[in-house]
Amino acid sequence: MKSELNFKVRKQNTEYDMHELGVWVESFHIHSPNSQKTTLQMPGKHGSRLMQSSQGVRTVDISMQLEQNSLFEYDELKHQIYDIFYSDDTLTIVRDLRPDREIYVIQEGDYDLENITKSDGRFELSLTMIDPYIYGKELFEPLASTAGTIINVEGTNPTQPIIELDVLAPITFALVSNGDEFMMIGQPVDVKQTPVQKEERVFYHGMESMTGWVSTNVIGEGYINGSMDFDSTGFFPVFAAPNPDEQEWHGPAMKHSLSETVQDFKADMGFRFYAESRGGSVGRIEMYGLDATNGIVFRAFIEDKWKGRDHFGVQLELGNGMVTDYLTLPKSLEDMYGRLKVFREGNKWTLIIQHLRDGTGQIVEREWRRTLTTDAVMQPVSQIQLAFQKFYDLPEEDMEVLLMRCYKLNDVQGIPYIANAGDKIVFDHRDTQQRSPEIRVNGELRNDLKDFGATPFSLQPGKNTLALLPDNAVQAILRYRPAYK
Repeated sequence: MKSELNFKVRKQNTEYDMHELGVWVESFHIHSPNSQKTTLQMPGKHGSRLMQSSQGVRTVDISMQLEQNSLFEYDELKHQIYDIFYSDDTLTIVRDLRPDREIYVIQEGDYDLENITKSDGRFELSLTMIDPYIYGKELFEPLASTAGTIINVEGTNPTQPIIELDVLAPITFALVSNGDEFMMIGQPVDVKQTPVQKEERVFYHGMESMTGWVSTNVIGEGYINGSMDFDSTGFFPVFAAPNPDEQEWHGPAMKHSLSETVQDFKADMGFRFYAESRGGSVGRIEMYGLDATNGIVFRAFIEDKWKGRDHFGVQLELGNGMVTDYLTLPKSLEDMYGRLKVFREGNKWTLIIQHLRDGTGQIVEREWRRTLTTDAVMQPVSQIQLAFQKFYDLPEEDMEVLLMRCYKLNDVQGIPYIANAGDKIVFDHRDTQQRSPEIRVNGELRNDLKDFGATPFSLQPGKNTLALLPDNAVQAILRYRPAYK
């Protein structure tokens, strides 16, 4: 039999059902809202003046029983409970009584179990709702840019939305307003101005076919052998046997022409590199820029070259042999979705490696940079090359390239386009003690684009009218969770 007060705990993408663990929930109490007021008593006046009002944290008191068949099983379950409720991040709790609502809690201090028998016990747990509201399931509402959109927001309290904009045409600004407040990035142009294109795409490949890719004999280290294949997500290597007694890096390589030669540019590559979870010992993914005579202008790579330890190193090497400092990523990062980027602007080179959030491949979790400055490598780039490598006969790791792009960077003055058709802009208005509002363009944090007067706004319970600009150039989905006391 299951307790009517049973609940589930979500922690780091894992869900724990108390009933399935063998825990009986005796009681589950969410305390009332913790109203905090600041008042000021004026001399000669009756009562006081309300200066400020806010919601403090709330408490959740839970009592539970554990019943097992042996002392060993009881001890195992007790320590599993300890592990579930201990977390450096917030926990999400969903009660069976209201599966459409959830709360976010932390466990502070310590607690112990009271033994009833040697294999049964009881304990009481006090949790803190650091976000004082109860939230419903996430709801989605489309926003139209040709007219205002009226939305009836559920809940009893204001809630902070996420607004995802799909760009349909080149834009210099994007704006969402609730009539009183607005969020905006970029700036409009007046009727006498012409927007400028800072970036022009000269190469894009979704790695869904081999069309346009040709063989190459250029490689920075080791030798070329084997081939590449592709599936629904990208290119992957098919390694051949190594040359006998030649203990070197080797693997397949292919190149593709750009639509035009570029001087200042941004090249990037999206990839998946599993160094730990799917076996293998070593691996390397390389992105090259070649000139018209197949000379190497730059070579950037991410690799795992260490025996007995899975972690990543990243470096940029220029055609004259100059290299950035070798960048070793955190040792805890053993599997990753990422982006490798190379910029050249004038005589300055920038290498960027980004760690993307698993499951989406779009949100940048962390990034690292290295730079070089030199006048010695100024050849224009006319080709992009991809290579996969392994070392000699060591088993390779799971590697795949999902996307490759190159943009020409124009030295122009004026109001630039900030996004083009196919780009995605996210206004995340959530502002709590645990997180700050964010603006992202194609997954990258771009709070620097925010207009000075813009501010993240909340949705009020009931009728909200939202406007989206520019007309016919963006469409949007608004996401929010109804908030309740």
